Amino acid sequence: MNFHPISKNTPLRTTLGVAIALSFAGCASLSPDAGFKDVQTLSAARFEQRVQWNRSPEDDRAAAELTQSLLVKPLTADSAVQIALLNNRGLQATYGELGIAQAEVVSAGRLANPLVSGQRWSKGESFKSEIGIEFNFLSLLLLPKKLQMMKTNFEYAKLRVADEAVRTAAEARSQYYRALGVQQTVALQQATVASAEAAAELAARQYNAGNLNLKKQVRHQVFYAESLSQLARTRQLAFNEREKLNRVMGLWGTRTDWKLPDRLPEVPAARPRYDNLEALALEQRLDVQAAKQEMQVLAERLGITNATRFIETLAVGYGVLSESDAPRRFGPSIEFELPIFDQGTGRVARDDARLRQGAERLAELAINVRSEVREKYNDLLSSYDQVAHWQKAVVPLRRKILAQTQLSYNGMLEGIYDLLDSYRENLRTGQSVIDAVKEYWTAHAELGRSVGGRLPAPAPTEPASSPDAKPQQEKPAADSAQPGSRAATDRDRS
Repeated sequence: MNFHPISKNTPLRTTLGVAIALSFAGCASLSPDAGFKDVQTLSAARFEQRVQWNRSPEDDRAAAELTQSLLVKPLTADSAVQIALLNNRGLQATYGELGIAQAEVVSAGRLANPLVSGQRWSKGESFKSEIGIEFNFLSLLLLPKKLQMMKTNFEYAKLRVADEAVRTAAEARSQYYRALGVQQTVALQQATVASAEAAAELAARQYNAGNLNLKKQVRHQVFYAESLSQLARTRQLAFNEREKLNRVMGLWGTRTDWKLPDRLPEVPAARPRYDNLEALALEQRLDVQAAKQEMQVLAERLGITNATRFIETLAVGYGVLSESDAPRRFGPSIEFELPIFDQGTGRVARDDARLRQGAERLAELAINVRSEVREKYNDLLSSYDQVAHWQKAVVPLRRKILAQTQLSYNGMLEGIYDLLDSYRENLRTGQSVIDAVKEYWTAHAELGRSVGGRLPAPAPTEPASSPDAKPQQEKPAADSAQPGSRAATDRDRS
C-alpha cells in the first residue's frame, strides 16, 4: 500500500462515507415473491390450471386440501394436471431457481466489501503502525453492467421455470391417457377371458361326452390359457402406467387409491385442422424464449469481459501511518495489475465462443421445434384417421358378422364355437379402437406440449359425409350377441 501524505486533518470517515453511500446506491432488496407471479402469468397463458409454490405450512395445507378434493372424484385429465402442478416435487424444486437468481441480482447490485489492513512494528518504546482501508473501485464502475446482466439472467430463470411447469402439465396429461387406455383394455380383455373360459369348459364337457376330439378340445384350452396370460400382462402394464402417473402427480400412500373413468373420451366429430402451428410454437414455447434470453446474458457477459480485458483489479484506499516520534500521516492508495503476461485474450475468446455456441443452439432449437410440431401434428392426424377407419369401416362389418352368426346360431346353422369366435373377433376389434383412441389423445397432449402449452381453436373443416360422422367408441358386444341361453343350454346338455 503506497501513501501520499496529505493534510493530517483530513477525516477518514469522509472517505468511508463516500464508499458506503456508493454501495447503498447499488443495493437491491429480496422480494418474498421471487418473481413467481411472472411465472404464474406465463403459465396462465398456456394452460388453465394454476401453479403454486409451496413455501410454507399454509401453502402445503392449501395444496393438500385441493388435491384431496380432486381425488375423491374420478380423475380427469385436467385434475391430473392440477394435482401434478401442486405436488410434483421436481417442479417444486425447480421453483427454487427463482430464489437463487434473485439472490444473484441482489449480490450484483452491491459493492464488494472493503478490505481493512493493519501492521505494527515496535522496538522498545518506539513503534510504527499502518492502518488502511481499500475497496475495488472497478466493481463500482462495472456495477450497472453486472446488475443488468443478473436482471437478464433472472428473466431467463423465470422462463426456464415456467417452461418446466408447462412440461410437467403436458407429461401429466399424456400419462393420464395412457393409464386410462390400458385400464379400458383390461376391462375388454376380461370379457375375452370370460368367453375363452366358457369355450374351454364347453369343449371339456363335450370331449368327456365323446362329442369333440382331443385336438379341438386342447385348442380351446390353449386359447383360454393364452388369454389369461395376456390379461395378466395387461394388468401389469396398467399398474405400471398408473404408477408413472402417480410419480408425475407426486402422490404416495393412501392418495394413490384414486379412480379413473371407465372409458376414454370420444374423439372429435371432425378431423382436426390447425394452421400456422410452427409459427405459434416459435412464439409461444418458453424454451425458445429462454434460449433467446440466454443469448442476451451471454452477450452482456462478453461486454463485461471486454471492459475488464486488461485490468480486472483496480482498488483504491486510504490509510493512516503512525510513528512514536512523528505526527500521524494520512494518504490514499491505489492498486492495480499490470497486463504484461495476461492481456485477457483467453477470457474474451472464451466468452465469445460461448456466445457463438448459444447462437448455434438457439438455431438448432428452432429447427427442432418446427420438426417436432410437424411430427406431432402428423401423429394426431394419423391417429384420428385410424380411429375413423376402425369405427366407420371395420366395426360395422364386425357387428354385421356377429349379428349374422347369432342368427345362424339361433337357426341351428352354426355352432356355439362359431358364435364364440365371432364374439372374440368383435372384442379384438374393440381393442384396436381403444388403442387408436388412446393414441389420439396422447398425440393431442404431445402436440400441445410441442407448441408450448395451449392449442388454438381448430380451423373450420369439412364434416364427414357419412350420417354417422361422429366417431363412436366401440362397445362390448351387445347382450344378445354374447353367448347366452342357448350356450348355457348346450353346456347343461353336455
